[in-house]
Amino acid sequence: MRYILFLLSVTFILGAQANNLDVFSDKPLKQLYFRYAEGSLKNAEPEKWVKRWGRFDGVVIKALNEEITGFDSKTTETLRLFKQTYPNKLLLLHFNGRASLPDFANHYAQSKDYLYFVGTTARSKILSSEAQSTVKVDSVSAFSIRKGLRNNANEDVVIVAKNDDGSLNWEKTEHAKLVSISKEGSITLERDILKTGKLELEADKAYIAQHVAKGPFSTATQRLWEYNWFQFENSNRLLPTSLPHYLNKQLQSQLKFFDGIQFDVLTEAHRTDNIGYPMKIDADADGKPDRFSPSQYDEAHRNGIYSFLANLRSKLGETRLILADGSYANQRATWLLNGIESESWPDNSDAELTQWSSGLNRHNYWRTFAEAPQLNYIKVADYHVPKKGKVEPTDNTRRLVVAAGVLTDSAIVPAFRPKGLAFHKWPEFRKLKNIGRPIGELVTLTTQSLRPVTLVKVAQKNIKFSPQSLNNLTLPYAPSSCLTLPSPVSSVVVKLTASLAKQRGKRPHVISIGTQKDQQHTFVGNEDFTSWFNFENVGSSPLCLTVQDGNDTLTVKELFYAPGDKVEARAFEKAVLFANNNNNEITLTEDQLKPLAESFDIKSILKGRKEIKLAAKDISIIRF
Repeated sequence: MRYILFLLSVTFILGAQANNLDVFSDKPLKQLYFRYAEGSLKNAEPEKWVKRWGRFDGVVIKALNEEITGFDSKTTETLRLFKQTYPNKLLLLHFNGRASLPDFANHYAQSKDYLYFVGTTARSKILSSEAQSTVKVDSVSAFSIRKGLRNNANEDVVIVAKNDDGSLNWEKTEHAKLVSISKEGSITLERDILKTGKLELEADKAYIAQHVAKGPFSTATQRLWEYNWFQFENSNRLLPTSLPHYLNKQLQSQLKFFDGIQFDVLTEAHRTDNIGYPMKIDADADGKPDRFSPSQYDEAHRNGIYSFLANLRSKLGETRLILADGSYANQRATWLLNGIESESWPDNSDAELTQWSSGLNRHNYWRTFAEAPQLNYIKVADYHVPKKGKVEPTDNTRRLVVAAGVLTDSAIVPAFRPKGLAFHKWPEFRKLKNIGRPIGELVTLTTQSLRPVTLVKVAQKNIKFSPQSLNNLTLPYAPSSCLTLPSPVSSVVVKLTASLAKQRGKRPHVISIGTQKDQQHTFVGNEDFTSWFNFENVGSSPLCLTVQDGNDTLTVKELFYAPGDKVEARAFEKAVLFANNNNNEITLTEDQLKPLAESFDIKSILKGRKEIKLAAKDISIIRF
């Protein structure tokens, strides 16, 4: 009985601690430091490091040698001191969910837990006495040495023994480094790089396949081996259970002061066709070319990720946070995760904030339906725009993104230095800290009144939505219904409240709405959720809608439109925050401000005026 009571008390304390973190308070601006704190973590005196990185509400940081190295007992003790000094500040463990250094993954991964390209048969004998072996193979096209790899890192391969029937024996493997590829049909290997023992196999009794790998992301020469998350029938991989066990062990022992985990690139979809792999992958690890459709790949990968997250949640319980990358394609496991990270909001390539409404919808959905306590954060960083490269956010763009975090209760992670400013010295931070606690939720204001609108089945079969990088789509898709708008329309705002009538499972689907060239997005699940969209230069283009995945029936509770524009606002004790992402100045009258009247007296911000003006592409803070 004493033992049971002790466990209950520990659980209660940990749960209370999570809810008492500063990042869950009702202050308007929540801020986190990111991984740029790691460099000084390895070198600075512990007390100085703690003081330097204690200004914000917490830190998202690595502490394990799974992707980069240099973390040891000293760095662990520094992080422990940080938590002792600031018990209410968040410590979130950053962990690569796609790949790992092989030496580190030995703690939990076996050969079959990694992803490989389709391999080939060794036609010459493989000897256990050789430190380096040259092996004749069926096809050297199964191997590729990438040019320009960082630090001249070599690719790696796995050698797998073949059973008498030609199937692969994944219990009998060896990993080797690919030294060279001969035009005469052979490869040269540096043997047994994991020191597990060299195999000796007769000709035609060995299968050799190249690791799917990333990096390296440090000064080291070792590439990271990608995990195989694909879960087909009889996959029999340990990773979905062994990695949760390992992570839980760390969070219960040397890293018990961490409040949870943020998974980087733990994506539902593997994007097998569009990420530049030199050869075809072997997702089911049978040594044969895959015959799966894109949807089968996605389902199998998603099943593996969900199995892993469910096992991890079961291990960690409800007191530890679990977050992951959160674009519309990356993660939808709201019933398993506490929230998402958005890099370069609303999308990594969207420096113009064209997907502003999509970003707000996404964060509002996760804020509403994620596991409690909900935590989402936005990393304000450089954009990577196609054909332009790295683009630094302009001052007004930066302010708008920070405002998006405040409007949706998302924490802000500053990840670049505008004009040399320190992370904690951005001018908008000072202004937003002094507006008091929120006294209302996010409100959408329209320049014209909302009007009801109906959906009709698509009559024109040639209407196709172009693919959007936001969703990692490779092919256009056809919308199912269109809005009956008056034509032509210049700019238009749409409000949609909807759910899925016959949803199978908990995974939300993606709604895309817009013209052939301009689509916005939101999630839809088995409970009503309200989303907002805005479109410019619509003209005579049909404004159409589709549910991207599944055959579930969309139940529309409310569907309204308003000609003109929208802005977002939220009331606080001392001020109202407005965000105007339109390319034109917006004027709001008392009538247009009425949706804010539930929170405060509108006349207190008009101050005798008949209207207020909001600058284009910027935020406005109007104090009472």
